[in-house]
Amino acid sequence: RRVLFRSARTTMPAARNPIVNLYLAAYNGAQTYGWATILYAMVNHYMNEGSPETLYPLVAKPLQLWQTMAILEVVHAMLGFVRSPVGTTAMQVASRLFVAWMTLHLCQSAQSSIFLSSLLFAWSVTEVIRYAFYLLNIYDLVPMPLGWLRYSTFLILYPLGVMSELALTITALPCLTASGIMEMSLPNEWNYAFNLGGFAFVMMFAYIPGFPMLFGLMLTQRKKYMASLRGDSKKKTK
Repeated sequence: RRVLFRSARTTMPAARNPIVNLYLAAYNGAQTYGWATILYAMVNHYMNEGSPETLYPLVAKPLQLWQTMAILEVVHAMLGFVRSPVGTTAMQVASRLFVAWMTLHLCQSAQSSIFLSSLLFAWSVTEVIRYAFYLLNIYDLVPMPLGWLRYSTFLILYPLGVMSELALTITALPCLTASGIMEMSLPNEWNYAFNLGGFAFVMMFAYIPGFPMLFGLMLTQRKKYMASLRGDSKKKTK
């Protein structure tokens, strides 16, 4: 017999308060719904002959809302609600917040870019699968197809998302540089200078060590999950 359901205990504490479980179920359910609405809005937009230039206004507010809510995932890791590493979780959330609130929110050039569509596709499909997986995993109800999607689709969607983030940020660099937001020029009493465009340029270099590290971590998780599936299948056939 085939294994139809598979828990991923490696992502969860061994024991957890039922109230925490209920909270995490509500959070993951809300995020699944939120990212599904973004994906639906984009697909519906293009099915009705929409253009890349008119897509952003349809998804701006839900994108900002659901991505900003991801800050709670750093809190969850800090409180021990989940076993996700605090540092890598914070790094992923911070890079996405920058794209959502700086690159896209401030710059028309990024809003009308074709890379917005590839970004939304990569983010929304990934998050619908991820949050649905987390939701069902709380109660050990993850079906095998969803587990496979959780640990396989990132092979394509994660590089696509990173490429889109970088392309949008590069497109927005002139706008960010000229925005004047949080800008500080020398001389000043703190002897400190800051420009949002320069910060974005430097931040892009963080992808050089960050992408291989996070992608490698996900590959390790995939290997463990797939090995556990094979192990359970062998037990069931005995």
